[in-house]
Amino acid sequence: MQRWPPSKDEFDIVATETRFEVPVLTRRSRSSTKFFAAGRFDGVIIDKHGDYWLLEHKTYKTIDDDNLTFLELDSQAGVYLLAAQMMYGVEFRGILYNVLRKKIPTVPHLLKRGGLSVAKDIDTTYKVYLQSIHDYGYNPADYDDILERLLTKGNTFFRRFRVRRTQRELQWLMLHLYSVAREMTNPHVRIYPTDHWMECKRCGFREACLARLGGYDYRAVLETTCRPRRERIHFDLANYQASVAGVTEVPEPLSVTFV
Repeated sequence: MQRWPPSKDEFDIVATETRFEVPVLTRRSRSSTKFFAAGRFDGVIIDKHGDYWLLEHKTYKTIDDDNLTFLELDSQAGVYLLAAQMMYGVEFRGILYNVLRKKIPTVPHLLKRGGLSVAKDIDTTYKVYLQSIHDYGYNPADYDDILERLLTKGNTFFRRFRVRRTQRELQWLMLHLYSVAREMTNPHVRIYPTDHWMECKRCGFREACLARLGGYDYRAVLETTCRPRRERIHFDLANYQASVAGVTEVPEPLSVTFV
């Protein structure tokens, strides 16, 4: 088993996987007593400069620049960052991402005629291939071509990078979150169809929508597959703020009453 030396991290772990539940801020920067953001972030770190960062782990089938660019404006991670700032009472610089593929590097197999496979499409890394050479007692010089190719290709199984998020951006995100919450709980909001068929495939109201378009009783479908919204009626903000003031460990979320 290989281990990652702490000296390569250049940061200290403040908290690992942590649940959060914080009030959403209103347009007047006041804590809402009705709307809350809840979830779980992967961790919190502090770097060698004393700056705080949120730690997020992501897994993908493949790792490339195209499927990582959206992380610069990822609203979900932005909400996590806002929650961490409210819980710790300090400004965070941004998010440190650990991105991993959903598979491990392929270990080259032995050929019947001897030696290791040098197939050009082998899905592995330079270090894994070099380790296999040593494990079987072969000479690395005999595998210069594939080792150079893998070294040039780089590690396609893991990537670590940072995304800075400004306080102005996070303030806008919180206002947007508040607007979304108000719209979601407004019983008089007009219902309109989505503008993209891909969203229809994943929509939880798909069956009710098809029933309505077909002239059937879609309300019966809603009663069977959905539940009425439940409203939070109590959150002791003063007690919550007091519980986190000056505390390095994140407290357990407060209980919330539902009706």
